[in-house]
Amino acid sequence: MRCNMVFDSLLLGLASVEKIIACWATRGDFYSLSPRAAKTNSYRPRREPRRSSPNTARRASLGATKKTKRNFNVLKYLPYLGFGCFVALLVALIVNLDFRSYLGSVETLTSRPITSVLIRGEFKFISKTEVQKVVRANLTQDFVNLNLENLKNTLGMNPWVENVELTRVWPARLLINIQEQVPIARWGEHGFINRYGKKINVENNSRLSKLPRLSGPDNMERQIAGEYLKISRLLAEKDIQLEGVSVNESSSWALNLPQQRLLFLGAEDLADKLDLFLQIYEQHLAGSLENVKKIDMRYQSGMAIEWIDREQRNIVRSEPRVQNYASK
Repeated sequence: MRCNMVFDSLLLGLASVEKIIACWATRGDFYSLSPRAAKTNSYRPRREPRRSSPNTARRASLGATKKTKRNFNVLKYLPYLGFGCFVALLVALIVNLDFRSYLGSVETLTSRPITSVLIRGEFKFISKTEVQKVVRANLTQDFVNLNLENLKNTLGMNPWVENVELTRVWPARLLINIQEQVPIARWGEHGFINRYGKKINVENNSRLSKLPRLSGPDNMERQIAGEYLKISRLLAEKDIQLEGVSVNESSSWALNLPQQRLLFLGAEDLADKLDLFLQIYEQHLAGSLENVKKIDMRYQSGMAIEWIDREQRNIVRSEPRVQNYASK
């Protein structure tokens, strides 16, 4: 109610001032300051005589008359001007008092501490209790002044965290949404490859024991992860599971097949060698792979198979591209 009265007074004052300005703008003659001066026209400036034109003479001949302009009296509107200034001053004083009271109430609302924190996430690799400890240690400011960027960076220091979203919920609630990393393979004993092909270092990756194991030079993790995805799809079409890929310092590739079987591809022509292996497998090894210990594709136009049992060498004896030998 008090705010409505203030605004009504302000509008009334502005209307008075607007009326004065409108009258000044429409009159155009500001030199007559009194009725006496209006009669004598002593303050009217001299004007240059206009040149007559045929149209002017014609209008004069037809009896046209020039309208006389009435003089404007400023003294007549001084009461309105005084009343408008008085109302504007009164409104300014009232608004100043109300504004200070409003600022106080706003400061009271915004300086309240956070009373509720909601944490969301799957938490397969992250302990929710650890997240709560980190959040509790960083809630040192009120609802408005809390540094969300600092809290986000602190939570993101955990290598298992992929993304953190923080949202303030009025009046005193904080919403935290944590997205974990999605590993696709292990990297050695102390890391993993996420879904973007990036290597993430962790203290222990034993909880990822069911994932394939990749290893190699640190500058080749993206290439190894990409080749792993391609090779695993090709082998899956033949019902062969790929359990891991290893690359040594000379960039020689080796594939880990089930039951610790090894498939050596070498450092060059990986696609051609893998295609040759799949051809030989489909023709001769589809039902006998469990008897194979090693398959070496590091030959220019062939392969060597090391068998667990010597008698199994006769399976591909007719294949000229295959060199058979038994394990000692």
